[in-house]
Amino acid sequence: YLEGKFIKEFSDFRKSFGTNLLTNYKDKITDFDFYILSIKDSSKKDIHIIRRMNGYKKVNESGMFAIINGNELNQIDDKVIGIDNIADLIVYDNLIFILNYNSIKNLFNLRGSFQRQVTNILKPVKNSNVIDNYEKFERNIRSNDRLTNRLISMKRKGISFDDPLSNQNDVQKTINDFDLNVSYENGKIIFDESPDKEAVLNLISDYYYRTTQHGRKGIVDE
Repeated sequence: YLEGKFIKEFSDFRKSFGTNLLTNYKDKITDFDFYILSIKDSSKKDIHIIRRMNGYKKVNESGMFAIINGNELNQIDDKVIGIDNIADLIVYDNLIFILNYNSIKNLFNLRGSFQRQVTNILKPVKNSNVIDNYEKFERNIRSNDRLTNRLISMKRKGISFDDPLSNQNDVQKTINDFDLNVSYENGKIIFDESPDKEAVLNLISDYYYRTTQHGRKGIVDE
């Protein structure tokens, strides 16, 4: 899911629900991209279910639709659209639940949304001053879609970025044990001297572990 507050167009998008209603839509119906089904929950809050619409443009323009009525085949003169029982997006409160990633890309500027989330998630890291040249570190995350998605996934799983790298001895031990190509001096990661950029993200999220019984080392989610 995405939080609407990080999507610049989200407020206007929600306000558009139910406005500018069309009455004479027959000539325009195949131009629609999405349809929205609006319902209310038990507390009267709106739930908007959004689905990409199949307008069958090519068939409407150069083919035909027909219906079988007994032994007769009757042509349908009106334009036809396709509606099914699948949802692409569900909007509830300030959240957008994503069932089809391609659909939301067509509605919003997701890159901008994800980058704003990165900045918000990493605020405690910035304020803790544990990464030398922090701005470059954040830019590196924001410019890499894979690292951006990984960071957001970490946050959704409940990973806290408060008080990162607080135990200097354990941080240095982790770097040594896992043979990380990360420069760490005087309680700070020297980002420009740390070739393994993903290892920096793993360190601040405390993603390295060692099993208690056999001492096996690993990285969460790998």
